[in-house]
Amino acid sequence: MKPVLLLALTAWTCSTHAQGIGGSLLFSTDSDANDIQRQTLFVRQATADGLEIGASAAHTAFRQARRHSSRFALQHEFSGEAWSSRSDLGVETLGARHHLTGELGLDYRRGQWTWSLGAERSLVDSREGIERGLNARTLHAIADWSAAARGATLVLSRTAYSDRNDRPAARVRLWHNLCADCGVHALVAAERYTNTRPYTGNYFSPERYLRVMAGAGLRQRFDGGTFAARALFGRQRVDGVERPSSQLQLGFDSPPAPGGWRWQAALVRDQKQPGYAYLQGTISAYLRF
Repeated sequence: MKPVLLLALTAWTCSTHAQGIGGSLLFSTDSDANDIQRQTLFVRQATADGLEIGASAAHTAFRQARRHSSRFALQHEFSGEAWSSRSDLGVETLGARHHLTGELGLDYRRGQWTWSLGAERSLVDSREGIERGLNARTLHAIADWSAAARGATLVLSRTAYSDRNDRPAARVRLWHNLCADCGVHALVAAERYTNTRPYTGNYFSPERYLRVMAGAGLRQRFDGGTFAARALFGRQRVDGVERPSSQLQLGFDSPPAPGGWRWQAALVRDQKQPGYAYLQGTISAYLRF
């Protein structure tokens, strides 16, 4: 990580007497040996009226492309009775180029409904995307309905890649509790997208993609934290060619406390493309003063 990023982060911590400090590790790999590793340090400061601000510094290694990036960003989270918002905006340096990356989100809650709007700008992390310095800009809208025993989520999005490809997409997820006491629920999920400029060679971009899956999940709370697991199996269709598809997820979240450590961990394996599997793991720890 570049020294200037660490110095800036340290200076911000000292000047604001940050309420908490933490870090995270991310690794991902796939069938094409596209290995990515990211280390992030962050500080947070809570203010009045549900507002929390923060800063972070991150270093990412793209092993296959033999490139590295450094990122410094500012964050905020606000939570009110009906409205909440969040942002993570920063500058990511890849080689000699500087990219504005991050996300913005706005949520409105009313009864059992939550409506969300968001925007994101990120690097395209395939080998070809990193070598060419490509980025992706996404706008999305989410409608989520959740009751005690069941729920549904609809996500509509459009991603504009810097290689002049646009990807409109839609995702839907339905869930229903099978056993409230034991935390078991059934899931159905579907995803569909198209590419206006298919098969660019820079990332997976078929003309049409459709995936439908069903499975079960488990969410158990106990004194030491919350454990979650999910397994989905189904079919995907890539330009008319149908193949099996699956997704497995594991997660753990320690309980929040007024002081002390809190940590989270997650692991995802996604068989999303023909002959292609993706594995990602994250772990983060946060110390509240």
